[in-house]
Amino acid sequence: MSNVTNEGLLFLSWSCIQRLRIFVVTIRSKISLLLVLLGLLQQTYPIAIMDPPSTAISEAPSNASSKIIVCGLNPALQKRLTLQSEKSLIEGNVHRIESMSEGVGGKGQDVAVALVKSCGLLPCHLKLLQFVGSTDDSTSTRFLELLADKLNAQSVDENNNGGPVCTIRSDGKLRTCTTILSRNGLEATELVEPSCEVNEEGFKRLMKCQEDSSHVGAICVMGSMPPGCPTDAYARLIRSTLEKNPNALCLIDSLVGLEQIFEVLQSHSSSTDRSVLKINLAELRNLIISKGNQRASEMIANINIENDISLISAEEVETLSKAFVYAFGGMSRIGVGNLLLTNGRYPANIVNLQAIDNDKKSIHCKSISIDVPELCGKNKALFPIGAGDAVAAGTLLAWHYLDSSRTKENSEKKLNLSILDFDTCLMHALDKTSTSTHPLQRAFEFGLACGSASCLIEENSEFLKDDVLSFLR
Repeated sequence: MSNVTNEGLLFLSWSCIQRLRIFVVTIRSKISLLLVLLGLLQQTYPIAIMDPPSTAISEAPSNASSKIIVCGLNPALQKRLTLQSEKSLIEGNVHRIESMSEGVGGKGQDVAVALVKSCGLLPCHLKLLQFVGSTDDSTSTRFLELLADKLNAQSVDENNNGGPVCTIRSDGKLRTCTTILSRNGLEATELVEPSCEVNEEGFKRLMKCQEDSSHVGAICVMGSMPPGCPTDAYARLIRSTLEKNPNALCLIDSLVGLEQIFEVLQSHSSSTDRSVLKINLAELRNLIISKGNQRASEMIANINIENDISLISAEEVETLSKAFVYAFGGMSRIGVGNLLLTNGRYPANIVNLQAIDNDKKSIHCKSISIDVPELCGKNKALFPIGAGDAVAAGTLLAWHYLDSSRTKENSEKKLNLSILDFDTCLMHALDKTSTSTHPLQRAFEFGLACGSASCLIEENSEFLKDDVLSFLR
């Protein structure tokens, strides 16, 4: 009995060994066939199939920078009160409120929300820098909850600064901005509370957060700064960005510390042509007057914007632009190569600034007028608060995209790298809708369409992409 058993076991073992050999031979044959096919594919389509991921990343050109830094140091909790009447606020009268809402406020915050929520920019491409109130401040807590929701982030508080927002807490209470709107949205009155003060340690932590951001393709500075910030805070943030990212684009939508900002941009030779100042015509005229330059003031003495801003001519726009340069001491003191001049619902202008002599005192200005999409026929209430910030967001996003795409097309290596990830319909519109070949002009046209579309949405700076696409057609 035991002999039979042993013979049976030997037979089973031999059978298993034979089957295992057949299996191994089959696998080896299939692997050999697969290697042959891969070799044929490599010859037919010479792509780096076997290259490790680290090789592709290390070979990425510098234009693959993809992060946009938004300096919005002075945020606010936004409250909107809509009156029952279509008339504007009358001092001394009792006004009844039809509706009330709250949301995210602050120019930099408006830009961030427009980029992520309306343009579909992935949050990983954004870094918003901001100060808020103390941990005990309920206004700051509510503001951060609303901002996190807008940016599709779990949290944007100080303990989550590795995400799309760098939040620095300060002592005190976050300001509230209350906007009182007539029912048709044509009249708006704003009540802005004072900001809480920032201390030196808080600003150092903000700088450290910004310095940790890598692969920056663009930076914008937006609006005012809270008290306690150094007057050259924006200049420091721009300098820190350009030291690591010398080809980064720069959009300035602020009048704070312009001299220091221009000095930084002038010190980086390639930055002047890659930097713009966005400002409306009324602010530009007031800025020129405030500088106290006699020659500049005399140049604009007969340009009266307050009476009828719609009648300003192309020649007057160029005169204002030249006066701006003279007010700051000539082109050697100006750190931007272009002005983006907005004018409400009237045509905007992009002005190229060029020195025509060696000492950079004589200036040539070339102005291009761009029509703003018409909103009067929409038969809707209009909400203009934040429209200028939507213009800044759309312009910067489009400029970065077009500039990066052009550089990528001209590079020798056609790497399949995503420069920016945002809404594909808007990308297609940028590629197809404009007849201009100049990236900045096309970008400004796109930004103006975003600004007009945002007037149709109650929330600050938000818009529907279908409205933008309809304006670009």
